[in-house]
Amino acid sequence: MKTNLALTLALLLAACTSQNYELAYVNDENGKLDIFLFDSKNITDTLLISSENTKYNMVWSSDGKSLYYTEYKQGSRSIMRYNLESKENEELLSDTLTLTLNDVSRDGKTLLVSSGRDQVKGEIYSYHQPTKEWFRLTKNELYESGAKFSPDESQVIASIQTQVGDSIYRSGIAEIFQINVPNPINQKQLTSLKHFNALPDYSPNGEQIAFHHCDTGNCDIYVMNADGSNQVNITQGIDDNRWPRWSPDGRVLAFTKTLDGNSEIYIWNSSTKEITPLITSPKRDEIAEFRPKN
Repeated sequence: MKTNLALTLALLLAACTSQNYELAYVNDENGKLDIFLFDSKNITDTLLISSENTKYNMVWSSDGKSLYYTEYKQGSRSIMRYNLESKENEELLSDTLTLTLNDVSRDGKTLLVSSGRDQVKGEIYSYHQPTKEWFRLTKNELYESGAKFSPDESQVIASIQTQVGDSIYRSGIAEIFQINVPNPINQKQLTSLKHFNALPDYSPNGEQIAFHHCDTGNCDIYVMNADGSNQVNITQGIDDNRWPRWSPDGRVLAFTKTLDGNSEIYIWNSSTKEITPLITSPKRDEIAEFRPKN
C-alpha cells in the first residue's frame, strides 16, 4: 500500500528525534481489513496477516515477536496469535459474538478479554491460558470494554458503562475506571466527562493515561494523569479521533483520525504537542499499535 513517504520522513526527522518505530495497523486496501506493519526507519509497509475475515483489536507480545488479535468470523469471534518469525497463526480462544481481545500480560500467559459468557453485553475477564481459568473483573450488567494492564499489572483500566442510551446520551455514558486486579471489587472512577469515554492506554511509565471521549458524534483524544487528574483534550474537536496508543518510549501517541470519511493514522508529540499525519492512504488506516523494542 502507499503512504505519504515525504511527509512521513519529515515527521520522523522533526518530531521523533531519530527514534525508529514499527506499528501494526489495519487497512482495507484489499477489500477487507488486513494487518500491516509500518517501519518508520525504512519507510516501508509489510502485509502481515491476510484472510477473508475482519481482523481488529491488536496487541503485541512484550518481546514484539507475536501479534495477538481478534478475528471476526461468521457467527463467532476468535482470539488469534501470529508469530512473526514462523509466520504461523494459532487460535487461542473461540466464543460468542462478544468475545474481544483487550490486552496480554507481559509473560503472555494471561489475556484480558471482553466476553458474553455471563451476560450478553459482555464483561471483562482475565483468562489464564495454561490453566484455562477465567476470572471476572467487572459485573454491572451493562457494557465494558478496552481493558489494559498497568505497567506493573497490579491494576487494569477499562471503559465501563454507567448509564444506558437515552435521548440525550444516545450511546449511553461510559467512564474510565481503574480496577484492582487482586480485588476487582475495589474500583476507582477516573473520569466524569459524561458521554462515552473508551479505549484507555497507560503510558509506558504508568504516569499517564490516554483515552478517547465522544460526545457530539465525533471523538477527541484526552491525556490525563494516572489518578484521573489534569485531563487535557489534545485534539480539540477537530475531526473524529479514536484509539490512542503510546509509543514504547512514551514520546508519541498514535491515534486514528477520520477526515472527510477516510480514517488515517496520526501522531501527537508529547514534547512539542504537535499533531501530524503518519500513515495515509485512500483506504482505511486504523488502530495503530506500536511494536515493543526487542
